Amino acid sequence: MAAAFSGVSGQTAADKTEVIEAIYLARADAEGGAGEPVEEFLVTDVPIFCVVELADGDPVTVTLNFVAANVPGVKKDSRVVTTAYTTKQGETRVNFSGRPHKLWVAGRYRADILVDGEVKKSVEFDIKQPASVPAASKFTQTRQPSRQARPRKKP
Repeated sequence: MAAAFSGVSGQTAADKTEVIEAIYLARADAEGGAGEPVEEFLVTDVPIFCVVELADGDPVTVTLNFVAANVPGVKKDSRVVTTAYTTKQGETRVNFSGRPHKLWVAGRYRADILVDGEVKKSVEFDIKQPASVPAASKFTQTRQPSRQARPRKKP
């Protein structure tokens, strides 16, 4: 499930506690980068992107822990992907991506976002199996092509 979180505007530096302005999950776009926010994924959606928009451009270390919250065959709360990035002065957006070795395992996952080692936001979402392929109609050709004998070459 994609989610956006808004920070509180008009805060002073002393009382500003929201360092994350927004976070969303996305599939790859046509160029292979993070696309538009989406609310659900399929096991074939590789990679999955997590976009973090920061409230200001001060350097911080942003960490993504991609966690199997409730995935059959995987220990609850196991980290599937962990990656971190330290922003430079003026950077306010971090694009993370995560990918399995082959396909995702269907289940409930969570993206935990840490800033300088402290959990700031979490987003839970589901990865589902694609809809089953409809059964073939009676008009669909199901006959296997026959093998034709190859002529033998003469020595």
